[in-house]
Amino acid sequence: MYTKFSVKDGKVSWNKEKGKREISTFIGDDFNIVGYKINTDTSQITTKLQVFSIMAGKMVDIEVDRATVNAKQLAEKLKANFCTVLDANAMYNFFLEKEACLLRCQKLLERENSHLKIFDVFRELYGNKMDDVYNITESCGNREFVHTHMGWKKLDGKLTFHGAKSYCEDNLSTYVGNKKIEPVGDFNKIKNLFADIVSKNPKLQLASAMGVSATVLGFINSRWGMAIANPIYSLAGDTSMGKSTALELAVSQGGCPDGRKIGSMFHDFQGTENAVIKDMGNNTGFPIAVDDTKLADESVRKAMQKLLYALANGTDKKRVGAYGCGLQERDVFETAILISGEKSIFTYTKEIGGLAVRVLEFPDIFWTKDDKESDRVKAIVRENYGHITHRVAELLLDSIDTQEETTLKNSFEKWDKKFVSYAKKNNYYTPITDRVSRVLALLMISLEVLEKVVDVKLNAKSVYGILCKTILEHLFFESEQDNLADKGYALLREFYINNKKNLDCDEARGMFGGQASDYKGSIINKSKEVTFSISDEEITTSRCLGITKLQAERILVKEGHLSSVKAVMTALRKKGALCTKSSGNNVRNDANPFVIGDEKVSNGYQIYMPEEVYQDVTDIDNETDEGKIKKLYA
Repeated sequence: MYTKFSVKDGKVSWNKEKGKREISTFIGDDFNIVGYKINTDTSQITTKLQVFSIMAGKMVDIEVDRATVNAKQLAEKLKANFCTVLDANAMYNFFLEKEACLLRCQKLLERENSHLKIFDVFRELYGNKMDDVYNITESCGNREFVHTHMGWKKLDGKLTFHGAKSYCEDNLSTYVGNKKIEPVGDFNKIKNLFADIVSKNPKLQLASAMGVSATVLGFINSRWGMAIANPIYSLAGDTSMGKSTALELAVSQGGCPDGRKIGSMFHDFQGTENAVIKDMGNNTGFPIAVDDTKLADESVRKAMQKLLYALANGTDKKRVGAYGCGLQERDVFETAILISGEKSIFTYTKEIGGLAVRVLEFPDIFWTKDDKESDRVKAIVRENYGHITHRVAELLLDSIDTQEETTLKNSFEKWDKKFVSYAKKNNYYTPITDRVSRVLALLMISLEVLEKVVDVKLNAKSVYGILCKTILEHLFFESEQDNLADKGYALLREFYINNKKNLDCDEARGMFGGQASDYKGSIINKSKEVTFSISDEEITTSRCLGITKLQAERILVKEGHLSSVKAVMTALRKKGALCTKSSGNNVRNDANPFVIGDEKVSNGYQIYMPEEVYQDVTDIDNETDEGKIKKLYA
């Protein structure tokens, strides 16, 4: 059997004893230690080997973990390219000998003012017996630094940025993660895109600012002591409104926007809640898109509220490690996340209040002028991406402790005050306006930074107007509508409970006749159940209360003192509590015709109601001993 091997003149031979003779069989060229790869995120050191592959007919690189490699692992690594290592321990000892020699050389080279080359050092160590140098080349001293983290990171108290390569770091490192963030194509084509198309479309400018805000966010949180949560930008509306184009434009600034490719920054809702969060990765500065909420399965939709909070907070949930040992390290991300869907993202949540400061929704906006513009934008960014995010980071790093940073901070404060002032002046101010205005100010300074990077004049005034109209006014009306929906539903539910005997039920119809005037409404059973949330309660039902417009006016306005039937029904429709009909591309508040008694009702309303179970309970006052009847229902 093979018992040992020898190396001479850079040739490796395996030696086999046959009787008294030793037969040497040439295997291939020597394997060299050509350097080290150091992961700046984990401090892991990988030894890089270069091996002559008999199968490939050339030198190939392999890597082994310097801290954990053993004889068996080394033999397995070499097996595929070198040959089957029959004496793994001998090969391992040979590897250790070469590395020890290399480290001695490095120690000599690291002396101050040393100009020796590695080859010279080996000659010094081995005298002039070059046959024993093991074919060490000048490349032996290479040290390569790598990273898997994307975005901002503090190293020794110094703010750095890790993109395809690192910026403002002592040791230049390169990205070895699984995302496509290496710049591709021509930056000049991106500049032309902004000059020719984006500069003429304020909505695409806004989408671009969303992408830049992913990078600006970490900088201002770190430098200015801000605590702004990850902004989630929700683009809601029908198909062919350019939502996906806006998302691709935004994420193309940092990486690949083509969702069909592995490593893209453009994801979808297919998969579990955990999978969506996992796609965020260790990312503190690169924009991420999650397209089409309708692709989300039932479990993700039900967990949407929890998912949105997790995305805004920027952390994965705690998980137990393998075999129940400890906790796994959680992914942490600080970035901007863009979401699209045909429905409002809030239709999948139980409450809006807490999410309103974390999720900015842009409903029913045409992001592109037409399909031609959309196709052109997509074609350009899919072939030219990854050019803006790292330039934004470099610009911000260069501004540290200069007048540029002071100017940017002053601009942030100016925009913040301007948004709050607009809300107060136009009576749109709500308790959460002050928090939302900071995210809007983030978008505005991101637009300013973008303008410098692409060297194209952008329309800050128009973008400001869109944010005021779409976010501040919409936020006010959403708050008002949420309150209006709760009040209106409570009045209709009370009417439903108190008048059950006076409601026409389609199950009992035919047992006795009657005019519509004999009833106050009808109970209508639907073929499918619906689930919606209102007043912090989740309701699942297939039953509707059908009433005429006149009855709705009496319940909601005359007796309930609410502003108008239309306003209440619109608020209920947005909650999913109204059974509606469609008219062309519009959704109406009124329902399809239904029957009360023996009369057909057109343009009436159908409101989903739960199957109530209630009883009268006497509530005794402890002071007066007087009883009062109250209704309990579930």
